[in-house]
Amino acid sequence: MADQAPRQTATLVIGALLSALSYLATAAFHDSLPPFLLWQAGLGLGGGLVAAVLPTIVVQRAPRDSVGIASGLYNAGRTAAGSVAGAVFAAVMSGLVITVSGKTVSAESSYVVVWIICAALSLAVAGLSIALARGATE
Repeated sequence: MADQAPRQTATLVIGALLSALSYLATAAFHDSLPPFLLWQAGLGLGGGLVAAVLPTIVVQRAPRDSVGIASGLYNAGRTAAGSVAGAVFAAVMSGLVITVSGKTVSAESSYVVVWIICAALSLAVAGLSIALARGATE
């Protein structure tokens, strides 16, 4: 298990960095469909790496008699974080609006703000992963 930890951390960091890069690229270059699809493919790969390895890391770091509790807390936390993110992003998108043909719609800038927030959170995941991995080996 210990020999897997560096590979798992590397996978987590690579996934988070790829996600951050994809979000930033989407924020900067979203005016054309082909690049947008490329950035979304990168996001899918990066997010997939994170989603694949993170539950394993959580369970492996838990004491043997608390694996079920750790897994349950991870899943509950993931669900709660998704709920908070949905609320924050809804607030951002309803706060940055424009009027088009008499209808109020989310402005392009609201999407850019959401993508930048996601990039920042992805960078935080990468940084925390490195810091926690260093703390686990000391």
